[in-house]
Amino acid sequence: MVPLSQVRAFEASRTLPAKGGGGSVLSALCRTEYAACPTKTVPVARGTGANDLNDVAAKLAAATDRPFTLGELHYYA
Repeated sequence: MVPLSQVRAFEASRTLPAKGGGGSVLSALCRTEYAACPTKTVPVARGTGANDLNDVAAKLAAATDRPFTLGELHYYA
């Protein structure tokens, strides 16, 4: 568990199928207490399709009043 006060933002990474299956990952970008690594990426959910988590990320960001980034589509190599 991560306290909501430590969550800076959410990010949805999206991958199209190529040699691999593709998919999506919803992550929370969290503050740390370490100067050398001020933000840690914590995976929250995985989807089998590239756009499976777009709506979930937007709703979670709105409900928690945090920004979110919808990543560019990339091919899984």
